[in-house]
Amino acid sequence: MANIFDPNYLSAQFVDSMKAQAETQNAIRLSGYTQACADWIAANVSNRDLGLTLTDLPIKPKKQVVDAVGNVTEVTWEGLTTPVLPEQGLASSSSIKATTNVPMDRLDQVIACLSVLNEKLDKIVAKVGA
Repeated sequence: MANIFDPNYLSAQFVDSMKAQAETQNAIRLSGYTQACADWIAANVSNRDLGLTLTDLPIKPKKQVVDAVGNVTEVTWEGLTTPVLPEQGLASSSSIKATTNVPMDRLDQVIACLSVLNEKLDKIVAKVGA
């Protein structure tokens, strides 16, 4: 049985604990980045189809690495890819709906269209009702 007061034992336990924490943190970061990439693709396929500007790419996380003495460094995560939009036309645009509010610069266009529609409806009602 190991002596819990042995400095080498304590050091090894500390390093193991730090490595476990780094693995957990790396898993959380990878999961968050994967979800951010999926969200980015979904949002920007819709934006592209609606003629809106694309949003910024998600930022790649850094990977935590623990050395033999317990020092933690953050390094570039090898193997992470940047999300890429599918080619236009591969996704069916018929199922894509605008899920956000109308931007203020387009709201006046919507109001103008509704005004024209309202005038035409008034003319129809006047002819049918008269």
